[in-house]
Amino acid sequence: MRPTLSPALAALVVSSLCTLPLATQEPARAVGANGAAKASAKGPAQSPAPSNSALPSDMLPVPGGTFSIGADPKTILDAIEKAFPLSEEKRLDEVTKLYAELGRKSVTVVPFFMGRYPVTNAQYKVFVEKTGHRYPYHWWAEGRKDDLEQRRDAIKAEFPSAKDPYMPYWERHWKELPYAIPSYNGGDTPGEDCPVVYVSWRDANAYAAWLGMRIPTEYEWVWAASGGEPKQYLWGDDPKANPIKRGTKFDKMWPVGHHGDAAVGKFGHGHMQLGVYEWMGEIGFYAFDAAANQSELEKLFKEKLFKGKDSPRLQKALAYRPKFAGEKVVVKGGMFGTENGLDLRIWTRAATEHFQTASALGFRLAKSERPARDYLASLLKLDYDWSHFGGTRKPNIADQTGAERYELGGDGKLVQAYHAVSLAPVSHASDDEKSSIDRLMEATVEQHNPLALATLASTEKLAEPALEPGIYSLCFRHSGMPKPLQDALAQASKDLKLAKTKAGKGELKLDDVSGEWEAPLKRFGITKQDVLDGKVDFVRIGAVKIPTDTHMWVVRNAVGEAVATFPVKHRPETKSKYEEPASLVVDERDSKHLNFVFGVPTIPEARGKAYLVKLEVKLAEAAIDNNWRIAGK
Repeated sequence: MRPTLSPALAALVVSSLCTLPLATQEPARAVGANGAAKASAKGPAQSPAPSNSALPSDMLPVPGGTFSIGADPKTILDAIEKAFPLSEEKRLDEVTKLYAELGRKSVTVVPFFMGRYPVTNAQYKVFVEKTGHRYPYHWWAEGRKDDLEQRRDAIKAEFPSAKDPYMPYWERHWKELPYAIPSYNGGDTPGEDCPVVYVSWRDANAYAAWLGMRIPTEYEWVWAASGGEPKQYLWGDDPKANPIKRGTKFDKMWPVGHHGDAAVGKFGHGHMQLGVYEWMGEIGFYAFDAAANQSELEKLFKEKLFKGKDSPRLQKALAYRPKFAGEKVVVKGGMFGTENGLDLRIWTRAATEHFQTASALGFRLAKSERPARDYLASLLKLDYDWSHFGGTRKPNIADQTGAERYELGGDGKLVQAYHAVSLAPVSHASDDEKSSIDRLMEATVEQHNPLALATLASTEKLAEPALEPGIYSLCFRHSGMPKPLQDALAQASKDLKLAKTKAGKGELKLDDVSGEWEAPLKRFGITKQDVLDGKVDFVRIGAVKIPTDTHMWVVRNAVGEAVATFPVKHRPETKSKYEEPASLVVDERDSKHLNFVFGVPTIPEARGKAYLVKLEVKLAEAAIDNNWRIAGK
């Protein structure tokens, strides 16, 4: 019952993370008269934190900065020896956990926002109730233990060979089961303000998209925890100096904020350790730098830790290699039951399968400064098929534009509703260096494959084109009737008219009429009945008719199906020098009318050569007023 990767998610893994809002991919902010970031006497250079005046108040601003991530052999050895000073055997057993950190890399984090605490059960419950999304396993298994007990015999009968049949039963029947937020610690701790757990990476991204947010990247999380300082733990370098007071039992779940200032990161984010492990935003567990990781690993093997007595532990440590994998995701923070000090290090990189749900695995939110960027970015991690984009083309989140508005509760924290319209151009128009706009336009006609130029997502219903809220691909089709279809229509018309004449008053059986023209008709979505009905001045993709006498936008839904068309008012223009960012302008006379302008590079690394695209969209009910945050304003 484990979910598999959708085509879109698989494409995301294969294409790495270059289109998502990673910490190193937004342009650096100019700060001060000379545009330089201000250096702190206590750490790496920082750029100013953004303002969160229009966002939930528990989204704390984080300044940008550049710092070094990763480790060298000395750092690894120091950490392992401080964690287990009296046992070489333990050091050999545990050191392999740190191999994935080897290889330093300089990274830049742009200003962003991150949740003060991990998402709680109470916050997640609002999402579940409003969207019908799957609730966490323990809300049934522990929150409604009475129901589980009543079903115990039926559960075991349905999964007779399963060692633990209860989670598979929940995975299959969760829509039918009751749920309630459980309490913890023997019923003494109400669960509403405890971190939500048993959420997969996909669940976390769905929640984030619903709020117009995303999950922080590993770079961002480490930066928020450390401020770029090389300390190993929130409190310093000594694992035994942990200021969090703990009793004899380590397996207690506590409400967010329970640890007070003892588990707070550099910029005020709490519960960053001994709360729950937290999903990171990128799918894929890789070295920071593959070549550097291998080189530093070889250096590590020459150090004193590996020169002792030959033993099975030593051989295991020497043979081990990090298990990097495209479908795994880094988790960080160390959970409430963590006893091993290494797991509490800021830099330790644990990883798990993206579909995993566990009793100590939760998440917190992050948000970029640019309005509605994260709404689209999180949706792209869910079900969105861009296989029709072709080649290496993909949505270019780095050039996204849009607008958003939050409706907040009286405390400024609880989001009552989120509204957004967001567009990202395609990364480039073609992989063919010899392509031109004319050739691309001709291909949309002859190859019956409209050219995908943008991804549009909206929480609002649209009037033009007529679309429900969701995520869509916008594809351009040039006017014109394909020559093969013209020829096929002419012959089909003759054959069908002749067959109709022969049938006379009898019933014409279309299946009995055939010819070489059938294949072209079928390719372009034309039926024999269409030919009999009269002039064919359209083609079809799926069930959608596309007029051939004018340029048209063809809209595909999240799974790639054509669902709508609307006229193109501005044909794409070729520009030899165009590097302006995508923009959104709201019509002053009609605030429901939105004008998007964006450039699509002709090919990868086109250096200014682009196609200028102008797109007009109209909202059905909402209006973009001064309460909305608009990109560039």
